[in-house]
Amino acid sequence: MNNIEIIELLIDHDTRIRMDEHKITMNVLGFFDENFYHNHITDSEKGTCLKYGVQIGIGHLDGKSIALGVMDFTFM
Repeated sequence: MNNIEIIELLIDHDTRIRMDEHKITMNVLGFFDENFYHNHITDSEKGTCLKYGVQIGIGHLDGKSIALGVMDFTFM
């Protein structure tokens, strides 16, 4: 299961509002080889069919509003 499937199991049906649509991947740790980092991200996106390793958003759980972030460890 990927992180999107897990989110759909956790929250009430059709209540998810994504908060990661405008998120971009950046080399915040300052890895020296920027091309290697970029290629690694691209390979992870292709291999998992996911844009990000962490999906964040809000939704409802038993009718109560929640914020959640779920990581997919297969991404990287």
